[in-house]
Amino acid sequence: MASPQKENGFIPIATEIAEQFCRYSLCGDEWRVLWSVVRKTYGWGKASDIISLSQLVVLTNLDKPRILRARRKLLSKKIMLIDKKDNGDVSYSLQKDWEEWVPLSKKTTVSKKTTVVVKKDNKSLSKKTPTIDTIQKINKDTTFTSFANDAVKMWNEFCKAYPVMSTIKELTPERRKLLKKRYERASFRDFAKVIDAIKQQSFLRGAGKSKWKITFDWLIKNDNNYVKVLEMGYKEGGDSVPDGLRKYIKD
Repeated sequence: MASPQKENGFIPIATEIAEQFCRYSLCGDEWRVLWSVVRKTYGWGKASDIISLSQLVVLTNLDKPRILRARRKLLSKKIMLIDKKDNGDVSYSLQKDWEEWVPLSKKTTVSKKTTVVVKKDNKSLSKKTPTIDTIQKINKDTTFTSFANDAVKMWNEFCKAYPVMSTIKELTPERRKLLKKRYERASFRDFAKVIDAIKQQSFLRGAGKSKWKITFDWLIKNDNNYVKVLEMGYKEGGDSVPDGLRKYIKD
């Protein structure tokens, strides 16, 4: 039985866009391709991203000709944008300005007036008004989820460049808990700098006599581990700190 949990990741999308999705008419293939683009962009906290046709095939379960036809229709309706790179890659994005979407050619009108009868004994549902604290918490959780997804993606891309390293297969609840604690520190939130520091210290990639290698779990276990990495504490020849990383030590 499927048991989706928001804690395992969710897609932050503006309510205004969602409301326009409700009103806009697209065929099944178009919706499948469009939502795949939303998943690969907004799902990673990005406005656009390079997506291969093979990725769209996996996400939509459609063959390439159907994907290309749906893409042409989405482009003609200006609801989706693409940018073809010189190397052949294609970057996709959702057109956020829904007023730029091509209006539907036909409007459906209701010829008969429908009267809705509500029983008097039905109790009206109370409206829940979101408080400032609730809104702030939602925004904070959304920002962290975006960071966590990007951190996992950066780590796995780093491991692919250094095959001796271990990639992450799943962001478990325990990993998410530890990652959220490290996220409280500004120096850790610039995760690209942490990865860059690891690249500069071969000992962390198994070059030492013990062949020990850094893991994602070790990195996020506590503040001391990642700070020592940033301070170049494992660099051969001393603990010197490059100027580009010095500002991240004090938090």
